[in-house]
Amino acid sequence: GRVSRPHVRWRRRLGSLAAAAALVACGGGSGEAPQAAGPLVAISVPGYPHAIDVYESEGATRAIVVLHGGGGNKSSVVSQLGLSSNAQASGTDAATWDWLRAQHTMLVVPQGEHVAAQPRAFTWSNYAMRSGQDDKGFLQALAAQIRARYAAVRQLVLVGHSMGGMMTNRMWCESPATFDLHVALSGPASSTFSAPATPCAPGSAARPYMAIVGDSDEILRNGGAWEAETWTLDPSVVSASAGAWLNDVLLG
Repeated sequence: GRVSRPHVRWRRRLGSLAAAAALVACGGGSGEAPQAAGPLVAISVPGYPHAIDVYESEGATRAIVVLHGGGGNKSSVVSQLGLSSNAQASGTDAATWDWLRAQHTMLVVPQGEHVAAQPRAFTWSNYAMRSGQDDKGFLQALAAQIRARYAAVRQLVLVGHSMGGMMTNRMWCESPATFDLHVALSGPASSTFSAPATPCAPGSAARPYMAIVGDSDEILRNGGAWEAETWTLDPSVVSASAGAWLNDVLLG
């Protein structure tokens, strides 16, 4: 379909999701024998429609919340991480829990929503696209619920790809204390943040933030334009889901 095809190209080039997960989950090499798959738990946050998968792991002290890209879903992004062989359904591959146990990590994967005019454009409200939901409030509530539910978790990380990365940037700008670390993969900020009324000003509450963008990205159109103040998205991507877009210009 017109909505998903460009994003598939984008996702394919950014298999570095796994690399980013390793960056925030370093340590704990796996000398252990393979174990059976752990529990995959479905949870929800009161007041929000988002479905959420939690890949629990015994002894986890870190939780990584992963936001999928525009047009993606909670199953596909786990497959892109290399933690599941099934991109169509929430996975229970034993390898998933082997890796999570080795990294003392659990995975929390919410499903983005969409506006009625674009039922295939599952995304996040991040000033570049709109999901029709208060995703900032949702992530704040989700973070609080994870911390309360899993007392052993001492570090809460937000990782986002594409539109999920732009949502990660929004959270760092507007609610920086909600997560302990932030990683945005091919998801720079909407140029909305350059407007006087919407500054990105995390201030003293700022937590570490990492942004990874490929210089051959065909969607961000940044080739030869690294020094430019803004980047413009591929118009075909925007037109495919026009009803869900707010702004196709991003801060370079």
